[in-house]
Amino acid sequence: MNSILVIESNNAMREALNDLLLLVWPELLVITADTTSKGLHLAQEHRPDLILLEGEMTGSITGFQAAKVLRHLPETKEIPVIAFTSPTYEDEQVINGLHETCHAWLYKPFSTNSLLKVIMPFANAVNSQAAPLSA
Repeated sequence: MNSILVIESNNAMREALNDLLLLVWPELLVITADTTSKGLHLAQEHRPDLILLEGEMTGSITGFQAAKVLRHLPETKEIPVIAFTSPTYEDEQVINGLHETCHAWLYKPFSTNSLLKVIMPFANAVNSQAAPLSA
């Protein structure tokens, strides 16, 4: 896995995710965005191997809307998206929409082990698609 895009409005959470990802994958390029519109732009520009998306993001484009856009853009429709949100988030339509558009789901607060357990299958899939090293 070469790159992950983190779309998260909370600065402390964004930094914690960045630090954790780099601890596990020191060579990883972690791209961060604090708004969905910035995240959508960065996703198209960088085409990361994985996107971590805050489902509760608000603004001109919500987390739910961003997930839908990512599924429809030719540049990003194949990129796995892992969403996370609070279990107390009450908008059932948004929750259902995120379930339909995301590859995996985590409720906040989540443990490091839970996050890595969800990320690993995607990381392994990307790594298995890499060209074999010549001897």
